[in-house]
Amino acid sequence: MKRYKKAIGSVLAAFLAVSGGLCGCDGTSQTDAPDYSASDKQFSFYAYAPPGDGIYTVDGVSYDGAHDENGNRISFQTVEKYREYAECGFDTIMFQADDPYTGTETWEQSHLKSIMDKAEEVGLRAIMFDSRLHDLSASTEPIVGAGCRFSTQEELEEYVASCMRDYTGHPAFYGLLIRDEPTYEMFPAIGALYRAIKKNYPDCFIQCNLFPLDPSNAAAYAEGGTVSTANSSYRAYLEEFIDRTGADYVMFDSYPMMKDTKGGNIIKEAHLKGLEIAADVARSKNVALYAVAQTCSWKKNGVQRARACTEADMYWQTNLYMGMGVKQISYFTYQRKRTNSTSGEYFDDGTSFIRSNGEKTELYDWMQKIHGEMQKLASVILNFDYVGLRSYVGGTAPCPIGFLAGVQDCEFTMIDDAQTSDSSVMLITELYDDEKNQYMYMIQNIADPSVVAEPLTASVTFSDTQALAVYDKGERFLSEYDGEYTVELAPGEAVFVLPY
Repeated sequence: MKRYKKAIGSVLAAFLAVSGGLCGCDGTSQTDAPDYSASDKQFSFYAYAPPGDGIYTVDGVSYDGAHDENGNRISFQTVEKYREYAECGFDTIMFQADDPYTGTETWEQSHLKSIMDKAEEVGLRAIMFDSRLHDLSASTEPIVGAGCRFSTQEELEEYVASCMRDYTGHPAFYGLLIRDEPTYEMFPAIGALYRAIKKNYPDCFIQCNLFPLDPSNAAAYAEGGTVSTANSSYRAYLEEFIDRTGADYVMFDSYPMMKDTKGGNIIKEAHLKGLEIAADVARSKNVALYAVAQTCSWKKNGVQRARACTEADMYWQTNLYMGMGVKQISYFTYQRKRTNSTSGEYFDDGTSFIRSNGEKTELYDWMQKIHGEMQKLASVILNFDYVGLRSYVGGTAPCPIGFLAGVQDCEFTMIDDAQTSDSSVMLITELYDDEKNQYMYMIQNIADPSVVAEPLTASVTFSDTQALAVYDKGERFLSEYDGEYTVELAPGEAVFVLPY
C-alpha cells in the first residue's frame, strides 16, 4: 500500500546511507539506480490573466476589484503582487491583450515597459502582446505573396524587425503572444509570421496555443472536418501547425473538470483522447508537448459549464500531463478573467489563484505545494518522452468513464501484467529516456476525484527487473523488486516508477 511503501522507502534511504546499498539476489545494487543527479532541468510554469490593473467587467460595466483606505482603486500590477505570483512557482509572466504594445507610444514611456520592469525586478521573464504582430497572426488570408500585405517573406521579416527592436533588449523579454486557438485557415499567416520572428530573433519564444480536441469543433481543424472525422482532422491540425511554423513544440489547452447538462460533475470526454493524439504527434514530429491546465470555473449563457477545481483535481491534471510527457504547463487562469458576460462567458470569482480583490485562494496554496513537488521530479521526468498508455477499469466503474472512449491501448515494454481493485479506474503510461535507455511508468488513479473518494490498489508485474525507483510527489524511494509492485492511490494521485 502507498503509505507502507513510503515507510519502507524511508528505511531503505537510511540504510543505504550507511551501508552503501542493498543488493538483489543477482547482485544488483540499489546504488545502481538510474542517476539523474547531474540534470538541472526544471518545469516552466505561467498563467493566463496574471495580476491585473484591478478592473473587471460584467456586461460591459466596469468594477474595481479593491480599494485602499482612501477609496482609490488598487492595481495588482506591482512588484509585490508579481513577487507573490513568482512565489507560487511561476517563472514566466504572460501579458495579454489587456496590456498591449501598439507601437504608437514611445517604448521608454509605455505601460508595458513599466510592468516588464517590475517583472524583471522579481526575476520573471515576460511573454508580451504586440498588437501589430498579433493582428497578423489572426488573418485567415495569406499575408505574404502577390496581392498580400507583404510581397515577399523578406519584406515581412523587415517589418517584424522594425516592430520588435523596441523591446527585445529588455532584460525580461522572453517571447511574444500570437493568436490563441487559431483555425487551420490562419496557419499560412501564422507560419509566415512565426518564421519571420525566428529569422530575426531565434531565441524568442512564440506562444501559440491551439484548440483542444472537441468533435463539435472539427471544422476548425481541417477543411471538410466533421464530427465523424474529428480525430483525424485534429491530428492533421496539429501537424500542419508544426509544418507551417517549424516550431519545436505543439501546445493546446483542454479543461477537463466540467459539468454535464444536468449539473453533475464529469471529466470532459475528449480530454484524454486529445492529449493522446497531441502526445503522438509530438513524438512523431520530434517536438516538445506543452499544455494549459484548468483552474477556474465558468458559466456560459447562464449555465454552469466548468466546475471549481479541488486539490485532487489539480493533482489529476498535473500528474496526467507529466505522465503524457508534457514539458511545460500553464494555467487558465491566475486571476479572474477581466471580461465577463451573464449572457456569454462568466468566470466565477474565487476559483482561480487569486480573487478579483487580490486575495489568495486555497488553490494558490495547493499549487504552490504541487509546483514544488513537480520541480523535485523535473530533473528526472523531463528526460523522458511519452511512448504509450493503457487504461484499466476494475469491474463496475465508480464514475462516468466516457473520457476513456477511443483511447488506444499499447503493449508495454517492461510490464507483463497490471491489475486494479474493483470499482476503480487506473491509467498507466510508458515513457522512455533514449539517452539512458531507461523506461518510466506513471501509475495513476484517474477516477473523477469529485465523484470517487475511495483509493484504488494497483498491482503491477514488471519484466527483467531487480529493483525499483519510485517517485511519489517528487520524493524518491528505492526498493528491491520481489515479483510484484503494489501501491494504493487516491483519485488523482500517481506514482512514477523506474524499473531497473
